[in-house]
Amino acid sequence: MGAIEHLTIGVPVDIADKLRAWVASGEFGSMEAVVLDRLLGLEGPETGAEYPAITTWLRTEVAQIYDRMKADPSRGIPIEQVIARLKAERIARGE
Repeated sequence: MGAIEHLTIGVPVDIADKLRAWVASGEFGSMEAVVLDRLLGLEGPETGAEYPAITTWLRTEVAQIYDRMKADPSRGIPIEQVIARLKAERIARGE
């Protein structure tokens, strides 16, 4: 990766909250790690070189599902139902 240069940047409050949440969750050790991970994640998808399996999956399976849902939106589940189900599952697991 090379030499490290420290930068000071400003971000919207909601983004800063997300950064703090990722660190607080233990998924990342620092805000710098979150930003670096997210920035590095932006490098591959244009060509698919970094993540060929994900790129293939997105271009095949996900694209087909998207097309089917776009053609017939009635196949979908309202977001309110999805959220309620996820909350119920978390409660059932004791989270």
